[in-house]
This record gives sequence, C-alpha cells and structure tokens, in this order.
Amino acid sequence: MGMGDYGEHCENCNSFNSKRPDRRFCERHNFVMPIVSYYVLCANWQSQGRSQENKFVARLEKGFLYAWDPYLRPSPQKLDRFEAIQDLFIDLDVTVIENPEHGFLIYLPQRKDAFPEPGETISISIDLVPVEFLIRNIDITVTYTRRNAEGKLDMEDRHEMERVALPLNNGQEVLINWLDKYHNLAEARKKHAHNLANPQFFNKNKPLRLFEYVTGHPKTRSYTLNSGLGVPFIE
Repeated sequence: MGMGDYGEHCENCNSFNSKRPDRRFCERHNFVMPIVSYYVLCANWQSQGRSQENKFVARLEKGFLYAWDPYLRPSPQKLDRFEAIQDLFIDLDVTVIENPEHGFLIYLPQRKDAFPEPGETISISIDLVPVEFLIRNIDITVTYTRRNAEGKLDMEDRHEMERVALPLNNGQEVLINWLDKYHNLAEARKKHAHNLANPQFFNKNKPLRLFEYVTGHPKTRSYTLNSGLGVPFIE
C-alpha cells in the first residue's frame, strides 16, 4: 500500500452511510461509530472498484471493529465486538497548554457530539482521580509563521477562539502533578525551548504544549486523560 493510499477505513467502505441516525453509519453491522483520531475498519471492508481480495483486511477477524493508523498503529488493533459498541465513545488527540492567564488547560477538538457545550462541566479522570472541568471558549494568541523570499521566518500573531476544558477546584494541581509524572515538566520545558530556537521548526507559539489523548463516553460525560507523546524533540 503506497503512502498516499490509506483507503481501508469505514468511511471509504460501501457499507458506510453517514445519513443513518444515531451514528449507526454501517449498513452491515449494528454499532455506534466512535469519534476517534485514527481510522476504524473491519474484516468486511469493501470499496467501489476493489473486487479482488484485500490482503490488508483479510487478516482481520470477523465480528470486531479495529483501529489503525498508518504511522502509530500500522497493524490494526481490536477495539471491541460490534455488539458491545452500543454507546458513543471517543478516543481523541488533545493538547495540554500552559495558558499565561489560566494555567494548564486542555484544548479540545471541535468534534460534534464529543464534548458538551461551553458553560457545562465534565469529569476527566487523571490517574483514577476524577477532576471536574469547565468547558469554555477562550481568546488566545496564535503565532503563524511562513518562510519569506530570503529564507527567514515571518511571524504574525492572531487572536482566535479556542474550545478548552479548564480544571476546577484542585484540578490544576492534579493536572500539573500528572504532567510532571509522565513527562517531567522541567525536561519538557527544555525540549520546548529547543524547538522554538530551531529555525526549521515553524511552530513558534511560546506557551508549553504537550500532546496527549482523551478517551471517554459523552453520554455519561465521563472521560479519561491518557499520556501521549508529550513534547516532541525536533532535531
């Protein structure tokens, strides 16, 4: 399979119908399509014009929904049996940002049905400790960069609205301790400073940012923060 040919996933399957209600988009299997940051597929995947056996999906066991990503999960991994996936769950990449006004908070993907609306609260479990978060839209400053004709970076600051989860009560302390446990905040700050100084690195946003992921069930507003990449080190 070539680098540009990532066709094997549910939305490219003949059985996928986005007009079906309650996210039961599959016309073959009865399950609720999750909201995830990777691809999902099953052993019955088939696409228009591909009548020959697909070796990529031939190895999959029937009756299961699989997760796969060309970079992070090149070998598909079982999520669950279809009959067990009857409520919406999410598995989404998020960014934890050290905001200069609010401290550490979670930038949420703008994905419909994944999180409540601004003004509402959710529970995010951090190492089994349930922490209450307030959903808000906040004004942030984003630095955009582009390379000019001389090969140097031109930078421009713009104001944008971002959907965030803001920790309440003692949540800020719990979140900081969690980040330090999994990523060593002192080391993370060194990596971030190194990246900012790298002329090849286009992301010149000064606040510390760590890449994590959130799993959970929107129906119960119960989520879990999971350790991800943290701060990448750009050579």
